[in-house]
Order: sequence, then C-alpha cells, then structure tokens
Amino acid sequence: MWYFETVEQVINITDSTKPTISGTITATDVEGCEVSDATPAVTTITELEALGVTISDNCTSNANLIVTSTDASTGTCPIVLTRTYTVTDTCGNFETVEQVINITDSTKPTISGTITPTYFHVITITNRKLMMLLLIGLRFSLI
Repeated sequence: MWYFETVEQVINITDSTKPTISGTITATDVEGCEVSDATPAVTTITELEALGVTISDNCTSNANLIVTSTDASTGTCPIVLTRTYTVTDTCGNFETVEQVINITDSTKPTISGTITPTYFHVITITNRKLMMLLLIGLRFSLI
C-alpha cells in the first residue's frame, strides 16, 4: 500500500524591472506663436523609437507597452515645451524620456495700407499785442 500526501506550493513571479529606454530625442524647432503649434505627441513604441530612442522590456512585448505623455512649457518667445513620454509595462513599471520642442515666431510683422500725412503749424509769439491780433484774425478767418 502506498501512502502519499499532497503539498501545494504557490510561486509568485513579479516583474519589478522597469522598461529600458536608451538614447535621446533630438530637440525640435517649430515655427509658431503658441503651444498648440508644437508637433503632436506620439502614442506608440514604434513612433517613439522613430524619434531616436530604443525601448525594450524584460517581460512585456513592445506591442503591449503603453506610451503616455505630459507637456510643460516655459517662456513666450521662444516657448520651450518639454514633453515627457512615459513607457509603462503590464506590471506598472515605467521609464521616462524627454523631448524638447522650441516654438519660435521668426515671421516678421507685415504692414499694409498707407498713413495719411498730418501737418502741424507751430508759431511762437513773444509780443502779447501781436498774439491778440493774430488770435482775433484767426477767429475771423475760421468763421
């Protein structure tokens, strides 16, 4: 007769390693006057790697990595937009990489139309009697 006992063992496999991002994203210069003139944020690993970085994860395939981004801007001309991309694996581990976008208005203002000339006559009078006569004469010539 055989006697045996069953023992159960639970093994938890935990991924605590964040994705790896190597390389940097080259700064981008954009013509414009507002933050909305910046290039749109990318949303996939393929698009993010096209910006010049290499991304990998020890447990999650690139197709299942999630890409999100946040923007922060400073200045007025140029506007410096710092876009932070976050790559998150299926276990919630994440890594970030930054992209700098310089938004500069380099277009000169344009002027159209013409300005009508305006003429002013300046008379300096030091003699009070002469001034009174001139004022009376002006009054009559204006009527």
